[in-house]
Amino acid sequence: MAKEAVLSRREDRRRFSPPGHSLTDSWPLVTTGEGARNVAVHVSEMQPGGAAYKHVHQQSEQVYFALSGKARMVAGSKTFDVEPGDTVYIPAGVEHEAQVVGSAPFKSLVILAPPA
Repeated sequence: MAKEAVLSRREDRRRFSPPGHSLTDSWPLVTTGEGARNVAVHVSEMQPGGAAYKHVHQQSEQVYFALSGKARMVAGSKTFDVEPGDTVYIPAGVEHEAQVVGSAPFKSLVILAPPA
């Protein structure tokens, strides 16, 4: 458990491509590495033509806050056309996917609780 506050600088974080995603970079902001027990926070950037293929987080709730670009997200039986400023909540155990819409990258803040 974290015993003190931590500053996370973007330039110090290593980007990675999440499994089951194409043309997507993600970089962690808050993880268990900083001592977080109940939440993980990432920035995700999906390039045009990119996708997050159908998948499920069995234990984690997920929140996407759209920063820029547009995406179509399917979560369970619902489809959302997501634009900057929109928030999508996906309960644990719900299958979901996303695809960039248009010619601009889709950038979002992704919160998982508990960390996946």
